[in-house]
Formats: sequence, structure tokens, C-alpha cells
Amino acid sequence: MATSNAESTRFLVIVMLGDSSDQQRLRTLVPALQGALTKASTDRIEQAFRSPHADSFGYFIRSSLRATQIRARLETPDPPPFLDNSDSVLILEIGADFSGFGRSRAWTWLQRH
Repeated sequence: MATSNAESTRFLVIVMLGDSSDQQRLRTLVPALQGALTKASTDRIEQAFRSPHADSFGYFIRSSLRATQIRARLETPDPPPFLDNSDSVLILEIGADFSGFGRSRAWTWLQRH
């Protein structure tokens, strides 16, 4: 978390797991993913959503890296890779124009970051 928010961009990082039935994999993967995203972020990360079966989830991050650089860090993290060829990652930049309603941590994060 080295740069200021003025020098960073908001992203939504979406991860879709090819197989979420292995609970041990989820117990290992989620903390490793959160750690990699925290290292890539200039601010605290926030979970945006999680599907009921935990096979898809998204995190908001703020980063001075480009989307392709964030993806590369998820593909080759330290420690060794936790995603495999059956998984998918989509990283979207969040611009100045966004909207929502309701009371959620994700919506609050967007308003404040």
C-alpha cells in the first residue's frame, strides 16, 4: 500500500471458480486471494459479493497497477499459484460514474473510495 488514493484506480476483481466443491481448496484459496489483492492494493480491499455456492465472488480494490498487472499477480502470486486453468478472473475499472442503492459495505466502499 505505497501510493496515495489520488494516484490509484478503483477496480472490481471478479473470480469464478471452475470447481468450488472442494472445501479445503476454498479454505486455502480465499485467504491467498485476499492476500494477493491486498498486496496489489493501495487501500483496504472490500468484498463486493459472493455467490451462495462460493463459486463466484468479487472484491473492490484501489491500485496504482493496471488491470493486466493485477491479473498477472493473481496468476503468479507469492506463494505459488492458487488459481488453476478451470478458474476465471475478470478485472474491471470503476470510473467516476456509478450508482446503487441500499445499505451494503460494497456500496459504502464505492462512495468513500
